[in-house]
Amino acid sequence: MPDANLGRSNYLRWDGSSWTTTLGPPREAGDWISVNDVARVPGTRTLLAVGANPAKKTPFVERRS
Repeated sequence: MPDANLGRSNYLRWDGSSWTTTLGPPREAGDWISVNDVARVPGTRTLLAVGANPAKKTPFVERRS
């Protein structure tokens, strides 16, 4: 697994038999990203994640499908 929280958000998905990792969009090198909550959009396979870059005090929302 890549270094968690370094430049990209990191998501783990369980498919019933194994875990897979997917990464969010790239950000500036060395950015430390903290995903604070994830919610599924009802009736879809879409996830919305919210979090922040604590060092820069900037929030973000990511849409994952």
